[in-house]
Amino acid sequence: MLNNKTDQRNSVKQARLDISKDLYQAYSDTICLKIMNLDKYIKADTVMAYCPVNHEVDTSLLLEDCIADRKLVLPKTDKKSNTIIPCYVDSLSDLIEGAYSILEPKDGCETAKLKDIDIIIVPMVAFDKKGTRLGYGGGYYDRLLKDMKDSIKIGIAFSLQELESIKKEDHDIDLDVIITEKKIFNF
Repeated sequence: MLNNKTDQRNSVKQARLDISKDLYQAYSDTICLKIMNLDKYIKADTVMAYCPVNHEVDTSLLLEDCIADRKLVLPKTDKKSNTIIPCYVDSLSDLIEGAYSILEPKDGCETAKLKDIDIIIVPMVAFDKKGTRLGYGGGYYDRLLKDMKDSIKIGIAFSLQELESIKKEDHDIDLDVIITEKKIFNF
């Protein structure tokens, strides 16, 4: 069993990279469809999601659905303040490569108010059955999520990203739901 967060991150990131291209896309699409079939999602007006890097769950299906049927918010990383700025996007053409080589809203996209975001889709490196999320270690999402008390927090990952246990820190924010290609965990 991997006990420290660095070892857990490295192990899971490598396992995620080892998923075949076909399975990666099939699993990603399955996860997106599970989100899109949630009653909470169907009723949502504004959804915050993310653009994937390093073999995170591909959110393309979800992003397209949000652009067509609701308001889509994507994160813009401010490395100076170590924060995420939620910005509305009307089209994927509103995106440019930003911090950490992640596609993010370009300058000029309107900043969203956190209280207006019904659901936030959160990437992660790993998770456990208690709903503890292991991120990349920068704390960006934890700082954002602590101010999103009224938003439904949905983490998405592949089932191979589930670990037996992750040490929870005081600053870690709990998720409401975690969705994999195999299961939906509610907390």
